[in-house]
Amino acid sequence: MNGHYPNPAEPALAWAEDAACRGRDVSEFFTKNQRRVQEIKNLCERCPVREKCLDEALRAEDTSRYGIYGGLTAEERARLGRRR
Repeated sequence: MNGHYPNPAEPALAWAEDAACRGRDVSEFFTKNQRRVQEIKNLCERCPVREKCLDEALRAEDTSRYGIYGGLTAEERARLGRRR
């Protein structure tokens, strides 16, 4: 891992080249600070590949995964996963 999010090195993640967060420090997406969480969610709202990011997070999801992916926290993704 390169310390930045996302890492489009895998061909399956080529969409990440267009992510609004490309080149940002990965630690920004793993915070409990509510102000920072909202800032990251706002960034995700403007992202042209948000749905692909969320789909990838849900595909790879396990109970220990945390952080913000596709504009949703782990808790929000868990609720969404139960509805799918």
